[in-house]
Amino acid sequence: MHTSCTVPQTFARTTTYLVGGLLHVSGDCQDEGMSDDDGALLRIVTNASNAFGSAVGAFLGAAVDPATAAVAAMAGTWLGSVGADIARRTLSPRQELRAGELLIQATAALAIKEQVEGLTIRDDGFFDGERSNGEEFAEGVLLAAMDTYEERKLPYLGNLLANVAVMPTIDAGTANYALRIGERLSWAELCILTIFDRPDDYPMPDEPLSGGATDWREYTTKGLLRMMVDMRADALLVYRPKKTERLGLQSFDTNLSAVELTNFGRLVAGLMELGKIPEQELTPFYNQLLYKPPAEDGDTSADAPPVGD
Repeated sequence: MHTSCTVPQTFARTTTYLVGGLLHVSGDCQDEGMSDDDGALLRIVTNASNAFGSAVGAFLGAAVDPATAAVAAMAGTWLGSVGADIARRTLSPRQELRAGELLIQATAALAIKEQVEGLTIRDDGFFDGERSNGEEFAEGVLLAAMDTYEERKLPYLGNLLANVAVMPTIDAGTANYALRIGERLSWAELCILTIFDRPDDYPMPDEPLSGGATDWREYTTKGLLRMMVDMRADALLVYRPKKTERLGLQSFDTNLSAVELTNFGRLVAGLMELGKIPEQELTPFYNQLLYKPPAEDGDTSADAPPVGD
């Protein structure tokens, strides 16, 4: 006797089953009722769950492993369609693991948005059509995830996909731009962006960035900030504008306390939910930005790199 393999067809319906821990897909179900697409999905997300130890199962239901839960939630949806297409491609073992982990993270993020935040998948046409803007974007996120060697970025790429899926105010052009920026930024740059997006948690002094460093970590972190604070139209961080005292000319406050996110910086930080980066990841970068060498250390110019190890 085989267990029933009926699977809810939307994230909203699926999460009701998942949170209650009522969804079970046995080996018999996989043989009898699981489509080829679902089988391909189950393979890559199961491998990813085993490799990364995905911690989303607690929300999706204690009785359901993350891989099974994610496949059940994706079945018959736009994300399942794109995920199955990716799963059938010739990927390296590591690319396959990253793609599977991204699917698990995105599915869990969507479940939370629907079950906890009361949001629903957008119905503004973003996912309509044989090759919709939404499917193109989902494929782009998966491709970015597959090729990122900094795997700590995967949950935040999953957040990006989930947020765009529930926010009609984010058009295809804006979504793809945010993806391009999120894909380009290193983990260190994402952490620096987050630090300046949380000034209450990571207050900065009313003084310029010091050029001194005791090792390459501090030197690199400070160098990344200098590159990120830019006057270009697409900059993510900027110095707060001010006027000179005598003539009232337009200038900029170059103190660390005056560094703030631009609209594009807020877009990326918000869609990727960078505020969820753990404190233990952010604190080392924060301390490196604040480091000031003692006066007797000699040359502390920005052009003097640390020497040795």
